[in-house]
Amino acid sequence: IIVAKIIHYIKQYEDYFQKIFIIPNADILFDNWYLDRFNHLRYGKINKIIEPLQQRGFGLTITSNQIRYLHPNVFNYFRNIMSFRAVDSRDISSLKNMMNLSELHGVGYYSNSRNDSYQIDFLINLQEREALVRRDDYNQPYPIILDDELNHFKKMDHLSIVNYMLRLGYDLTDTE
Repeated sequence: IIVAKIIHYIKQYEDYFQKIFIIPNADILFDNWYLDRFNHLRYGKINKIIEPLQQRGFGLTITSNQIRYLHPNVFNYFRNIMSFRAVDSRDISSLKNMMNLSELHGVGYYSNSRNDSYQIDFLINLQEREALVRRDDYNQPYPIILDDELNHFKKMDHLSIVNYMLRLGYDLTDTE
């Protein structure tokens, strides 16, 4: 509901500041099974939420605990993908396709002495603060190590819509 109100506001008025939205648990919002079950929602829900924000310069970061549940059309709007360790075979299968991970076997793929690719094993064995990134300007994914600056974000006061609206005089606790 909050995202719908924001989209309604930016369509009606031009006096807004561009922000970066972080949508946690996007696998619930854009559930593949749910969207495919109701054909009238398949593309409409994704387009109605993501497209107006991107057209007006808003940034979007989505997180997903189980990437296999995300509808494939969501990835039409996101060019950069970052993944932490994945161990579920269904999530690995989804990430393999989206991140262009190699799984080829055979003599000579990398060299005569190497008969196996390493990228999926690397994804399974990522340690804490390590991630695999695929950017739109680089064809192959590559590993990164996140520095301790992320602790800064953990200590920040996160925006709570309920508290913000309460300061404006609206009590949303009953309607939440």
